[in-house]
This record gives sequence, structure tokens and C-alpha cells, in this order.
Amino acid sequence: MEYSMNMYAKLLHTSISRIGSGGNTVKIYGNHTDFHIAYVVKKYMEEKKDMEKYPYLVNLCQGVTTAVVEDQNGELYLIGPVSFVEYKQVDLKKFITQECGMQKETSEEAYVLPKIPYCSRDRFGITVLLVHHMLTGQELSLEELWRLNGEKINENHIHERKVSSVLFERMEFENPHNPYDQEVRELNSIRNGDLESFQKSIRETYAGSEGRLSENQIRQEKNIAICVITLASRAAIEGGVLPEMAFSMVDAYIMQVEKMSNIVEIRSFMRKAEQTFLEKVQENKKPKVKNMLVEDTKKYIFQHLHSKIEIGNIGNEIGANTTYLSELFHKTEGVTIQKYIQREKIKLAKNMLQYSEYKTEDIANYLGFCSQSYFGKVFREYENLTPNQFRQKYGRNNRNK
Repeated sequence: MEYSMNMYAKLLHTSISRIGSGGNTVKIYGNHTDFHIAYVVKKYMEEKKDMEKYPYLVNLCQGVTTAVVEDQNGELYLIGPVSFVEYKQVDLKKFITQECGMQKETSEEAYVLPKIPYCSRDRFGITVLLVHHMLTGQELSLEELWRLNGEKINENHIHERKVSSVLFERMEFENPHNPYDQEVRELNSIRNGDLESFQKSIRETYAGSEGRLSENQIRQEKNIAICVITLASRAAIEGGVLPEMAFSMVDAYIMQVEKMSNIVEIRSFMRKAEQTFLEKVQENKKPKVKNMLVEDTKKYIFQHLHSKIEIGNIGNEIGANTTYLSELFHKTEGVTIQKYIQREKIKLAKNMLQYSEYKTEDIANYLGFCSQSYFGKVFREYENLTPNQFRQKYGRNNRNK
């Protein structure tokens, strides 16, 4: 157990504190951090009366968490603290002064605030569950860990009351949402790659209004855009778009939305994203018989666009003879694998030239071209423009001038 505790502490870059049944610190594994122990133990003891034994999460301040695991002998193991956000965003001053009882002058002038290690939520949760299983033999899932700790917080009841309040307000003031059937028509048009129906559905007029997702208007628009883009991606997948491609597009679109601060720009970008998903469906609607080897080949290519792709490696990865795969792909797609790879790389290059600030040589390197000149040659074959000419003509900064 000593070895395991040290390894778990090392994995999280934090400490695991073993607390005896009398409240004394028996041992600290990993980094020696003890400023939080008294507070965490007190919090746990106050709450544990009617609580079944499961890992208990204690928030020290926004984003900083410590887990408590109790073994069968009543000893406690405090795992943490860790931060679920970057350290620069964590402010421990309030916790140190108010919860640890340290004087403000002491904490700010003489006391060095501890550096809290960053850790992803899932890595922390999995480590906590492993320690819990080692000490108790009980098995829990990550979802159970989050749910059990969510249910013990009284704020959940406050949230429920707020939900009830919103429902009452909607009924009281007869302020309905946009009709569901309009949403169905919009998503069906994406699923079917039907541009005319899509444009018609978003021009519809109705008595309802969009849901209120934030008090802040900019945040409201961003939340709506995120919901719409996510739904559009699922419709596109049902329409035949590769899931990995759709998921990656969603990630990129949402990150772009988060950078925006103009309501009109956000709404316009949202509609453009929907239409792009629709166009991806249209590409997949071309009459052809789908073959799993071909689909696996396309998936492999999409996942490796940033590197040099060897056709032989594709065959090895998906378990197919290279010659057979090349012939099958050409017959099914009407283009050789090599040309398909070039086409997809050029599509990505166009996007980077339009929306990013990367230099042409960096884009060429990122996409696995052997040289900038070869990248320019291939690009010109597809676009009749050099990469720099394409950026000058279609780049976002130039369009806004």
C-alpha cells in the first residue's frame, strides 16, 4: 500500500495525507501539504453522520478540490488538493484567511501561498476511485462519484427551485419557446443535405422565442450557438458524415465562438457552421456503395492529415492488402487514395489560410508536405492560386478591410 500511495501522489503531483481515527496526521505521501487538513477533516466529520461510505469531495475554493476516503478502520486518506483550472486562476487567499483562521496580514505578507497542481477532473476522479477500491474493496464509476457528491450539496435543491421558478414564469407570462417542429425541419434538412429546406426553415416566423440560457446577452448568444452547432453535428452524422470529423468540427467551431464578442457575428457564424455540416452531408450523399474498408481508410486519413500518410501504413492499420485497398478505394470513390489525401489536405490548408495566422511554410510542415514549394505546387493544381494569393483573396483579415 505504501508504494501505491506514493505512486498515486506522484501521478497527481499532490499529497495524500493519512489521518488516524483520532484526527492526528499519521503520514503524508508525496508533496508535503498540510494547510488544508484541519478544514477538510472538520468538514467531513460534520457531513458523514448519515452518509454511506463513498469518496467525499471538499472544495477549498473555486476550482480547488480535495477528496476524502475512509478505510474500514476509520482512518481517513485526504487526496489533494488539486486544481481543475490553471493555477493562475486559483485564489487561495480567502480560504487561507477565513477557513484556516490565519490573519490577513500574515497570509499576504509572510505566508507563501501553496502552489496547487493542475489535474484533469477525470484523472483525479479515477485515482480517487482506485484508492477507494484499494481501501474498501468497493467499486464505483466516475458518474457515481460525481452524482453522489452532487446530491449531498444543498445547492442542488436551490437549483431545483430555480428550475421550477422558470417553468412557472414561462406559463404565467405565456412566453413559449420556438416550436419543436421547426427545429425538426431544420435538423432534417441538415440530415438530408437539403439546402433549400434548410434556408426555408430558418426563415420561418413564429410566435415563440428562444430559450433564455444566460443573463448576459453575449453569453446567451454563445450558448445558443453551441447548442445549435452540436445538434447540427449529430444530424450530419446521421446523414453520413464521419463521427470523428463531425466531432472535430464541433470542437473547432465552439472554440471559435468563445473568441467572439459580437452578437451578429456569433449568429452569422452559427448559421454558416450549420450550412457547412449540411454540405458535408451532401458530399456523402453522392450515389455510391459504402464499404467499411473504404470508410476506415477515410477515417485513418482524416486522423493523420497533419503527417505524411503512406498507403501501406493504412493497409496495415485496417488489415487490408494495399493493392486491393487501392483498387477498391478508386472504384468506390472515383479517385485514387493519393489524390483523396491531397484533396483533404488542401481543404484543411484552405481553412488555415482563411482563418489562421500561420505562415505558409508552417502550414506545409503541419500537413506533412515534404517542402513548401511542393505544397504550393499541389495547392495551385487544385485552386489555380498560390497559397499566398488564396490568403490575400479569401483570408478573413482581408475580407474585413
